[in-house]
Amino acid sequence: MRPSFSQFVQVLLAYAAIASSALFSRTALEASISPFLFVALRLSIAGTCLLLFQSCKKVTSLTCLERRKIIFLAFLQAFFPLNCEIWALQYVSIPMTQLLYNLTPFLTALLLCRRTRLSLIQWGCIAIACTNSLFALGASNSFSFPEIVMFLAVLSGAAGWIYFKKLLKEGHCPHFLNAAMMFTAGLLSWALCGFLGVSTKIEHPKAIFVALASSLFFSNFVFYTLYSAALQHSSPTFLALLGQFTPLFAAFYTKVWFGEAFPENFLRSVFVTIFATLLFHREDKGLWGRSDSN
Repeated sequence: MRPSFSQFVQVLLAYAAIASSALFSRTALEASISPFLFVALRLSIAGTCLLLFQSCKKVTSLTCLERRKIIFLAFLQAFFPLNCEIWALQYVSIPMTQLLYNLTPFLTALLLCRRTRLSLIQWGCIAIACTNSLFALGASNSFSFPEIVMFLAVLSGAAGWIYFKKLLKEGHCPHFLNAAMMFTAGLLSWALCGFLGVSTKIEHPKAIFVALASSLFFSNFVFYTLYSAALQHSSPTFLALLGQFTPLFAAFYTKVWFGEAFPENFLRSVFVTIFATLLFHREDKGLWGRSDSN
């Protein structure tokens, strides 16, 4: 069954929320906090809060296999990509960050190509949407080491959402997976801080609190909750294609908060992205509501 209009809007709201994540992370970095400490705080607080709404029996009754699956999910979906992303944000601009995340449809489709066949039109839609973003945001032809690290974060995140949906098909609750994944990733991040000898000193607590609270609400709560729920009725490839809207949301936020002008050909980029998304949606027959879709 195809998603309804309300479900379509739900996914867009999720991307509107995640578009602000890089801005809050950059604010935290400017307040002189260690990037790895910020991730550890963010994930552990989010995971703890979400676990409080879960049944204690559900947490303690996990089998060894289920715990290993959650640890793997936490590493793939949260620990590795978030730590790589925030480290790279010290050197990579926010537009380039969102631009690299627009490679997610390609990566998702490639990871699924052995189990899901995309039509030529679908491949064309993905190529159009990604190329459109490259021209709209003026990407360079070369990649620095931080940009490569950011790319690895994007790749890990794409694989993580595919694995997340695999666990959903096994009957796991999306809200419990989300909570357990964040809490576990938070523990892994604290272990990383200890291994690297990261200082826990916070020089500007007020700025850090605002950035942390905003990041927790929009990214960990709003985005992960809406997106994980959407995975129950949508294919990861189509959801990733809708992610082409993320740089557009980010450009709007940058205009409102910092007064910076929209990227060149901004409106053209919006309409091209909408066209590619709708065309992909029309062709998307084998990726919706099938048990073998991914």
